[in-house]
This record gives sequence, structure tokens and C-alpha cells, in this order.
Amino acid sequence: MRRCLRGWDQVYVSSTRYGTTAIVVSDLSCITVHMNEPSDIAELDSCTARVVNQATVAAVRQAMPSEHAVAEVADVFALLGDPSRLRLLVALLTGGEMCVCDLAAAAGMSESAASHALRWLRAHRIVAAPRRQGRMAYYRLADEHVRQLLEVSLSHSQHNPAMHPERGHGDGA
Repeated sequence: MRRCLRGWDQVYVSSTRYGTTAIVVSDLSCITVHMNEPSDIAELDSCTARVVNQATVAAVRQAMPSEHAVAEVADVFALLGDPSRLRLLVALLTGGEMCVCDLAAAAGMSESAASHALRWLRAHRIVAAPRRQGRMAYYRLADEHVRQLLEVSLSHSQHNPAMHPERGHGDGA
């Protein structure tokens, strides 16, 4: 792969037996162009990414959280995306501080599965285990942010039911 500069953009060109590929990385977009011949690089002079309001796009990009912050938030949503873990969190939202055995019973799962899920949630600061009574750990939601996130998510799902066309429900319209 070789790197070329074109104006403000960087162009990476790679040739394989299947053809040549050029990847243009500009300050606002990344486009991939497949070419039959290396001489087709002239096609890259036209812009395929459409920006209507460049000032707004630039301001949004400036305010965008860091890659690390985005990855952290994505991890939180991935944890909330598991139905078993979500049932545990709803149990804590409703019941307050609870022990593992009560959480397992409320969520309809084994104590072992509940304990494993709670370890993941605790590692990602979604739940906390502020007290122990003998060998029994009591869990609660880590903070008000987690409570608000759960309440808003549950409210959203009740007021705006998804059509789930991928599950064969609804017509997707």
C-alpha cells in the first residue's frame, strides 16, 4: 500500500490481483474507491461525501467525545443489552439493595448466573456491593446516573415500542 497526498486529503492506494483500491481520508470523511486500473485515481478528484453545513459538522466533530469515552459508553450499553443483566438491574431499581440469592430469584436465574453477571456489572461500575453480612454480598445500583439511565430506557420502551422487523414483528413502517 502506498500513501499519496491530494490537497488536504491523504490517499492510500493498494493493488491486489482483484484490482486497485484507493482510500481517501479527509478531515470530514473517509471514502473507498475501487478501480480497475491505477490510472483511475483521477476519479478521486470529485467529492462523494455530502456536507450541507460544514460549520455545524466541524462544531459537532470538535464536541465529539474521545475514542476512549465512546468505547466506555458503548461498553455500558452492551452490558445493558443483555436481558439477564437487565433483569438484575431492574430488580435493583425496584427492590433497592438486595443479596445475590434474592436477586437471582427475582430475575428468574440461578445464583451462579446472577453472581457472574453481577461481577461484570460491578467491574464496569454499574452496580456496587457496599456491604456484606457474613458471606452474603448485598448489591445496589452504583449511582443516580445508572438509575436515571434505566428509568429513561424503560420509559422509552413503554412509550415507543419497537417494531422489530428483524424478528418478524410489524411491517417496519
